[in-house]
Amino acid sequence: MMPYASTTESVGGAVDDSQVFLKVLGPVRLYRGPVALDPGPVKQRRVLAALALRANSTVLRDELVEMVWPQSPPRSAVNLVHTYVARLRRILEPGHRRRGDSRYIQSTGGGYQYDADSEHLDLLRFEHLRTQGLVAEHRGDLHVALEKLRTALSLWEGGVAADIGVGEDLHWPTLPIRLRFGSTAVELTRVAALQGELPATVPFLATATHHEPLDETLHICFMLALADSGRQATAVGVYHELRDRLGSELGVEPGPNVREAFEHILRDELPATTLLAS
Repeated sequence: MMPYASTTESVGGAVDDSQVFLKVLGPVRLYRGPVALDPGPVKQRRVLAALALRANSTVLRDELVEMVWPQSPPRSAVNLVHTYVARLRRILEPGHRRRGDSRYIQSTGGGYQYDADSEHLDLLRFEHLRTQGLVAEHRGDLHVALEKLRTALSLWEGGVAADIGVGEDLHWPTLPIRLRFGSTAVELTRVAALQGELPATVPFLATATHHEPLDETLHICFMLALADSGRQATAVGVYHELRDRLGSELGVEPGPNVREAFEHILRDELPATTLLAS
């Protein structure tokens, strides 16, 4: 998949092959214009992703060591981080001199900083579109809100930095990013319900509930979106899967809001759009 047009077009509309675009919402991918770049081996990609997930902020060398080698880092870990950064600078800027900062990775006090904006990093693009969507929703411009929130969620191609073995490692700031995906999916569902476009939210909610399998609010949205799409049986199945998961992992039953949504689906008493908008 190519990066977004805004990252590859100059003011005059021609492709700008000097522009770098980094993707971390899914597998770590790097582009210069429309051309995919190889960011290097896994540990080098870990350094790049660690810097990108905290873009425009300093990540200390000791923090990078913990993120790249969560268990038993080698004695040469700090030197290896320095080597990976130097290699990444040359990939990002082929003409970069061996010493000195690059336009993308700056040396800061005790660490490094990845400089980016929403035109060069998908995470910041997501945050920018998400904010635009929430502002539009607040002022009542639901058509714009729907477009912005849907575009923001469309940037995701899997888990955060999905191909470098981050998983649930607490050294990585993946949980709050995942939670923002979920909250954005909830807001999209509410806006879509008011716009009569609830079925379009199903793919996003399927992804969100996959990543947050115990989140009741997301499951309510998913169940109601499925029901509004004419897939009541699937919605009922989602409820039973959630109930079983909550019971086996937490020893609890679904909350009253989940049960209310389930009962509305069973009895078909209230359109899902009305329930979500209320």
